[in-house]
Parts: sequence; structure tokens; C-alpha cells
Amino acid sequence: MIDVKIYKEATIFPQFTNPELLSLAMNTMILVCSDVVIIDSATKSFYLANRTRRPAVGLYIIGGKRHAGETPKEGMRRKFKDETGLDVPEERFEFVTLQEFIWEDRAQPPYTPCHVLSFTYKIELSDEELAQINLQEGEYNSKLGLKKFNREELYAAKPREQILDLYELIFPKKVS
Repeated sequence: MIDVKIYKEATIFPQFTNPELLSLAMNTMILVCSDVVIIDSATKSFYLANRTRRPAVGLYIIGGKRHAGETPKEGMRRKFKDETGLDVPEERFEFVTLQEFIWEDRAQPPYTPCHVLSFTYKIELSDEELAQINLQEGEYNSKLGLKKFNREELYAAKPREQILDLYELIFPKKVS
């Protein structure tokens, strides 16, 4: 698999503290995210969480917006730690693909459409790591935790199309 080379000349970026300015930026620019799917390659399964926050409500993967100045893997590590409680080294996130979304609405007011480009990764966790996951309340239904889906279960659950496409990219059907 390929990864993305980052050319960093600056290290300090201003952060939006004004909600109106953030809203204006989100209305006029493509947002950049880092997302990861937790996999079990032995059973060809995905672990998905029940996301409660827009725009991706329902069964979804872990991740979200990168901060200015972060590399895709730095953003992934930060979001993964924020949303699962696990701090894993960047080297464990394996780049899979770029996904692009035009969402109907977003989590921040005024809840207008948003355009997102996501660096999408996969990671395999040990049973011990899986047991330590504590999904971020407000982002996910933490009481439900992660749910494991093989191919048949995933298609029966009818998640968003991008989840099925990601599954087929990571675990393609063997053509006989």
C-alpha cells in the first residue's frame, strides 16, 4: 500500500476560536479528515461503532477532522486516542485509500452540507486492545461499543455505501 508524503515547512497554525469563522470556513472549503477502520484479517471482519453525531450517524468507522499542521497519521493518532481512549503508534495505521464525501449536513451549526476529503486507514488490534476501547460519549453510543461484522453481517446491517466499498477494497472477493 502507498502512503502520503508530507512536505512540512511550518509548524504553528492558528486555531479557530470563533464559531462564526469556523462555520464560514466549513461552508467554503473542503475539510480534511483522517479515518480508520478496525479490522480482523483472520475473519475478514470490520469493527464498527454506532455513531451518534452528524454527519455519519449510524454504523461507522473512527476518525474526524485533522488540525492544520497535522500529517494524516498524526491526525489519525489524535482522533483515534480521542475517540477510543487507545494511544497507538502512527506506524500501526496502514493507509488504504482517499475517500471523498459531500454530506447533507454536519455537526456544527448551521447544519449545512459539507465537503470532506478523508485519508482512510486500517488497523488491526489485539484482543487486549479491543477490550480497552472506551468510545467517546457524544460521538458514539458508548453503551453499544464496537460491533464485529463479517461480510454477510455487514451487508445485512446495510451501512453507508462507503463502508461497503471500503470493505471490498480491504477484503476483495476472490474470483474463481
